[in-house]
Amino acid sequence: MAIGGYELKKRMEAGLEEPSQNARADLGQRLSVDADSIDVVQAEAVMWRNSGLGCPEPDMRYKDVLTPGVLIRLRSGGQVYEYHGGRGSTPFLCESAERIQEPLPRGSYDDGT
Repeated sequence: MAIGGYELKKRMEAGLEEPSQNARADLGQRLSVDADSIDVVQAEAVMWRNSGLGCPEPDMRYKDVLTPGVLIRLRSGGQVYEYHGGRGSTPFLCESAERIQEPLPRGSYDDGT
């Protein structure tokens, strides 16, 4: 099933349950819906291209360093919402689709494992 250009397959990596629940609670509050009605489509550890965490603000400068983080995609009412974050920080809603950047593909960097 594809919505908004995303092939929706539920994927959640271990250890991302709490950030996913926090993102669901935040989105539920923003949309005035029950968080339990929001699906977690994807929750995974990623590597962002810079410290903008895949959602750079206009006219801001970011460190040009690989930045470990998380990507959480939620679905509500047929719409997909993206939450981005750094590892250990609270994920935030990337509100502008024009600003969304994809993380680096897995295997294209050395993550130390």
